Amino acid sequence: MPVKNGAPFIRHAIQSILMQNYGNIEVIVVHGASTERTLEILSEFTKAYSFTKIISETNTGQS
Repeated sequence: MPVKNGAPFIRHAIQSILMQNYGNIEVIVVHGASTERTLEILSEFTKAYSFTKIISETNTGQS
């Protein structure tokens, strides 16, 4: 899931994924150099769930 400056929404989005019935899941979030709390919120999920991973990128544009 790509995200940049999504602090108001990212927690709800990941919780929605985690509530699915399918048990064999890995959540990979590509963090795009946010200027607010997005990375901090994502870090909470990686500490709580071993199947949640963050890939941080510098601002490389849309593609």
